[in-house]
Amino acid sequence: MLAGVLGSAGVAPAAVAQTQPADNGDGTFTNSDGTVTVPVDWALIPSGLGSGDRFRLLFITSTTRNAVSSDIAVYDTHVQNAAASGHAGIQGHASTYRVIGSTATVDARDYARLRPTDVVAPVYWLGGSRVSRNYGTTAGVGFWPSSAGWEHWHRDDRRDEQGRDRHSSTMTTQVWTGTQRNGTKARTATENLWLGATDVAYGDIRIGDRGPINYVQFGGPIARENNLARSLYGISPVYEVESAQVEPVVGAPRLYSGGGWVACSLSYGRGFGIPDRYCGALQPGQPGGYAAAYIENADGVRD
Repeated sequence: MLAGVLGSAGVAPAAVAQTQPADNGDGTFTNSDGTVTVPVDWALIPSGLGSGDRFRLLFITSTTRNAVSSDIAVYDTHVQNAAASGHAGIQGHASTYRVIGSTATVDARDYARLRPTDVVAPVYWLGGSRVSRNYGTTAGVGFWPSSAGWEHWHRDDRRDEQGRDRHSSTMTTQVWTGTQRNGTKARTATENLWLGATDVAYGDIRIGDRGPINYVQFGGPIARENNLARSLYGISPVYEVESAQVEPVVGAPRLYSGGGWVACSLSYGRGFGIPDRYCGALQPGQPGGYAAAYIENADGVRD
């Protein structure tokens, strides 16, 4: 039976390495579909959510920059640098955060994967209240409301990369987006207002109906000169809270399957040319099938 699982050469097939979630080193795992699995006791799980639930996190950078560049990667770097020095829970996978912004060649809703066709999950302020329930256009419900704003979006709602309340006179309420309220690049009949344009559209986080993505007043968007210093929005990938843990038999290793820890039914050792950290679990209804991932020994040490 062992040979059937390992293959005729006595080694694990290449698929073993490919199916493992990437360990981010901070208690989270990035899966092949881009979602990130977090443990049930992760510090940033929004109140009321639990095992199996999905969500995304939003923050405003505590640092500011201009909007001169037309390269979306420049703004991504600013957001990711903020995340890398932010809350300990996101530092290990800071590179998965993206800016919410539009350039001449990029629409924010596409770039940040905030379309109804993407993996939909409610969005929350990092360490705070819910921003939106989905990626739709209904005010107070969707991320791209055609009027008014998000569910919670006033100055005392906003959070930075540390999860701190940024309701402070030392932090501007304006956020560069270059984006219209529907998530596409901002423009009028006579002027382009995306990131990198001479004047750039921005969101405004304050009491009122001005709009967190696109500040609209007197029937039209308001823009600022691109050399001014403003914050940016950073948004996480989709997080999923791991399934309830199934404790293994004492003395037996267990594996992380992407949905939680489960007991191994078969361990692979160096004698078969496989690193000790791999183990397998036979899949019901699939003779010879297996899953493989990191071993966590009975002493709780993940190899």
